Amino acid sequence: MNDPGGLERRFQDLCDLEPDEQARALQKLERDDPELAKRLSLLLEAHRRPDALLDDKALQRWAAMLKAFDARALVGSSIGDYRLRELVGQGGMSAVYRAVRRFEGVERTVALKVLALPVVDERTALRFMNEAGILARLDHPAIARLLDWGRTEQGWPFLALELVQGEMIDAWCRQRGISLAARLELMEQVASAVAYAHSNLVVHLDLKPGNVLINQHGQPVVLDFGIAQVVADNIAGAETTVPRWLTPGYASPELIAGKPGSVASDIYMMGVMLYELITDRRPFDFDQASPAESIDLIERGPVPPSRLNRALPRDLDAVCRKALHPEPERRYGSAESFAADIAAVRENRPVRALPASLGYRMRKALQRHPITIPGTALASIAIMVLLAVLWLQSGDLRSQRDLAETERERAEEVTRFLVDSIGAVSPQTLSEAGAGLSELMESTVERLALNPPSDAHLRAALLEQIARTRLAMGEHEPALQAAELGLQANPDGVTRARLLGLQAGALRNLARYDEALAAADQAVTAADGLKLEILFENRRRRLQTLERMTRFDEAEAYGRETLAMLAEDQRLLRAHGLNDLATVGLARMDMAGVEAHAGEALEIYREIHQEPHVDTSEAAWRLAVALLNTGRSDEALPLLDEALALRTQLYGADDHRVGEIHYVYSHAVARLGRHDEAVDHARAAYDNYVESLPGNDPRLMAATGSVGTALKDIGQVEESIGWFQRAIGLGEIIHGDPFHPDLGAFHNQLAEVHIHRGEYAEALAINERLLPMFIELAGEPSVPTTFIRHNISRSLRGLGRAEEALVHAEGAASQAAAIYSPDHFMTAGVQAEVGQCLLALGRIAEAAEIAQRLQAVMSASAAPIPSAQQSAMDDFLGASQLILAR
Repeated sequence: MNDPGGLERRFQDLCDLEPDEQARALQKLERDDPELAKRLSLLLEAHRRPDALLDDKALQRWAAMLKAFDARALVGSSIGDYRLRELVGQGGMSAVYRAVRRFEGVERTVALKVLALPVVDERTALRFMNEAGILARLDHPAIARLLDWGRTEQGWPFLALELVQGEMIDAWCRQRGISLAARLELMEQVASAVAYAHSNLVVHLDLKPGNVLINQHGQPVVLDFGIAQVVADNIAGAETTVPRWLTPGYASPELIAGKPGSVASDIYMMGVMLYELITDRRPFDFDQASPAESIDLIERGPVPPSRLNRALPRDLDAVCRKALHPEPERRYGSAESFAADIAAVRENRPVRALPASLGYRMRKALQRHPITIPGTALASIAIMVLLAVLWLQSGDLRSQRDLAETERERAEEVTRFLVDSIGAVSPQTLSEAGAGLSELMESTVERLALNPPSDAHLRAALLEQIARTRLAMGEHEPALQAAELGLQANPDGVTRARLLGLQAGALRNLARYDEALAAADQAVTAADGLKLEILFENRRRRLQTLERMTRFDEAEAYGRETLAMLAEDQRLLRAHGLNDLATVGLARMDMAGVEAHAGEALEIYREIHQEPHVDTSEAAWRLAVALLNTGRSDEALPLLDEALALRTQLYGADDHRVGEIHYVYSHAVARLGRHDEAVDHARAAYDNYVESLPGNDPRLMAATGSVGTALKDIGQVEESIGWFQRAIGLGEIIHGDPFHPDLGAFHNQLAEVHIHRGEYAEALAINERLLPMFIELAGEPSVPTTFIRHNISRSLRGLGRAEEALVHAEGAASQAAAIYSPDHFMTAGVQAEVGQCLLALGRIAEAAEIAQRLQAVMSASAAPIPSAQQSAMDDFLGASQLILAR
């Protein structure tokens, strides 16, 4: 459940039940919605805990003593050997004093922390003393040292800590305009200090900027480890269960829910601090939020930092996302690994929060060495990239001394060939990420042509890897060239099957679909009888080609047949097949099928890959599209954020695969009324596609029309017309039909422009042609038929045909209620047209009832209402008020 209000209502309903009724209700809910049942169970546990505490006699005495605690009254008094000079800080559970202690004529100033947690029995006192003794052994330059400890006559524990003169880390950075690199270095030092404490079995549980000061030397010092709990279990699963006073905005979701804290809780808090240091804002706004709402916000995930500041490297999106994951087990496994990823960002090295793909690691290497890379390093990278030891199954010559002499010679020849190719690369090309790898492969292909290895199978294997790499980089023409050269070497069965599959993939991406299908057919035939993985990959390429050719029935049947070939334990292959069916479903506008297939694929990918992975991004964005098209834009956005950050890291900001996410993102934020963002994402998608796709690719056509839609939504109607016409022109070239279904959305948008201009007959002609086409394609109810009927009604009403208009308006409103919900603002925008028709027909009382409902929807909507819906409602309400006023 992603509706915090709904979660809160369910929680309140459970609170009203007796304990046995609560248990039965949770058992029933667990069968229907296990995740919701789990979250409600956690909230109930947290809700009960305060009552349990008050029933404890010792804690009742503690509450009375806490009420009597007067921090200011202690100034000037003594605690043990310490004279309290000044109250320097007070929180919900402690007061901190500047105190002095005179010993053998030497006066020492310390920070004396008196905890608002009276020790009311000897067992607790002994435990506190033992814990303090362990804390005192923490000896790290970035941790304020514990010098002494004890308790007052009244039972108040105190800790004498090293006095640190400094400023809070966030204010220090902000006031001095500290660079990003310097902020990351400070946070890395903090994480290293916390890792040291964890290694001594101590967790902090209250990490925040107020507990990290920058001293006079510009170094961070972590305070308040004095309230941490000594951990008795191993560090990965260590937990503490003492009562906690949480700092809003920094506490992890498990702490908010009343669960025990652990190492993972500290990592979450450091994730909040990192996010705040690099963006100057916290990842979540918990003002006025209940525990249920706070957990819901965390589960949705923060806005990626790079969206708030485009100068930030995208790697930081992944680092923050991992540290702030709502599930403790999916955060960094240790503070040390968190610190290592922060260092990796500073040094342009790959981060652990992202999959270590070949292209990603190569870009990082080139970013670290923008002018030149030493020859030995290039040799290592090149051999890694091209898998020069393809013929040595373990990849290590020294461990393969028992291979046949011919195999050793072949591997040595690969190495010599690649090293010679590296020598031909110009160092100047390395100034731009990716260029060095491209030229390296070009050099290798040229050498293969001029001076081919004596072993034809070796030549084919090299060319196969080059084709695969270039295809992954989006370099389709060079990939096709390498695949075709490899096939000319007459390779063995496995290499030939793979090369044919790569040839089909390259041809498909070049929009040469007939050739691609022929190559895919050959690839499937060649893979028959080989390993299932090879056959499966080639069948996928055939399905993807059929989908691009809009042969959807064939593609879906072929995909289902491919899935049926898999055994139960071949889950990764199953996820790939499901993802392909989701792609076909998108093209067919079968959103229920897309949600089912992409949702299952995403679940499998997350289970298998654990860490962020390109497969996960593929399923995530498809699921996001399905959610978007069923009126759930708010659920789609976190998935799109995840996919955008990952694809940018893997492929670079200008790649067409990044453009796919920008395209969908534009539609998602537009549905939420964020139209300026929609324009930015639409233009980004168009720019990506222009740079990396052929001119006859359908995605370029779609992105062109998307820019027009975004411009129209911000009121730039005249400019939008040119984009719609350009998209329709591209569609006619691609499909040979200016009214192909893929162009329906652009025609509908042009119809809206005609309505805006008062050209109702032109708008009606367009939409009456679109309606039967989309009824056949998508059925009813569906998003496209809803808005086509809506525009038909507007056109008919403009022509004075209100009775006919009302039929379409009511049909559109009924569909919108089924797709979104009766009280959704998208439904309200369509219902406003029903009201307009009723006004035109003189049915004032019925129109007034609709007006009353729409006013309630507008008042209750938590999300911003898109301008189109807001305008429709405003127009209707204004018209109804004028008529009623008469």
